[in-house]
Amino acid sequence: MSEKPLYIYLDQNHWVNLAQAYHNHPDGKKYKAVLKKLTELVDKDKVRLPLSAYHFLETLKIKNKGQKERLAEVMTNLSQGWGMALVDSIAPVEIQIAGARIFEYPLPQQPKVFARDLSLILDIDLESIANKILRKNNETAITPESLVAFTRKQLATQPNIANLFLTGDIYDTTNLAKNIDDYKFGIEQFAQLNKKVQIATESFANSQEQLKRKVILDYLIGKETKETLNNALSIYSKTIADVTSLGKGAGIKFIESIPALDMETILVATRNMQKGRENEGNDWADLRFLVVAVPYCDIVVTEKFFRGLVLRSKLDKKYKTIVLRDLTNLLEHI
Repeated sequence: MSEKPLYIYLDQNHWVNLAQAYHNHPDGKKYKAVLKKLTELVDKDKVRLPLSAYHFLETLKIKNKGQKERLAEVMTNLSQGWGMALVDSIAPVEIQIAGARIFEYPLPQQPKVFARDLSLILDIDLESIANKILRKNNETAITPESLVAFTRKQLATQPNIANLFLTGDIYDTTNLAKNIDDYKFGIEQFAQLNKKVQIATESFANSQEQLKRKVILDYLIGKETKETLNNALSIYSKTIADVTSLGKGAGIKFIESIPALDMETILVATRNMQKGRENEGNDWADLRFLVVAVPYCDIVVTEKFFRGLVLRSKLDKKYKTIVLRDLTNLLEHI
């Protein structure tokens, strides 16, 4: 064990396995030893199990109230309020770091990936939520100072607050339904976008390297990604055109130096080579969080399909991350 805490990212299904063990469900018996060990290490702050927005939204989708609350209890206890930032906030910083290297500017600070800060994890306005909680608790004398203090000292950091977001108790019904619908729409849109990439690159299906390069080029000229790249590089008064003008293959090398985009393009390329597998929205939800988890976590436990993609592409070796598919195998590494 390292002196620094190990960051371990668990796919939603593995959180369900831990919850089954915690609540003595028959299917959880095989995970009892893992649960016990993780609990011990979390209590000593030797292991941190960060939650992502994906975990919150997947838990919120559960219709059975009791089942949702039981899962939320375990996720709250074991995460201790730690979370992992959205790729949308991490990628721009990674792009700026890559830009600083290529254009010889001072390197900016590394992106903030892990924190006990729900505003980072969920991209929400904590002060408005704090206001709701205080009023719910009949604290009528709310001053700007008390609101800021509550937000910083309790709402952002206290593990039990995460439970309110996992169960949806903090949301009104209309907003909760809208958040879930927006989430579903987002991953379906992402799936459809990559389906077009898949169709457009079928002729490259026998060469992972060729397909990867084609996907990267599609990302470079795609409106949304190009806008993200240009916005991030604007602090140097540069655009992605300035990168590609540096010579043949410069754009590809640049993308490969940005962990989130490197992961995404390689996983999309490798994913698109899998014959007979439909572009599923859930696949792309998993992918959006793996592109952060693999470069920044010490251990990732995900499903068999995505573990295969990561290992086949040697991304685990590139980012020095242990990638597992069986939760019980964690015991060999912690």
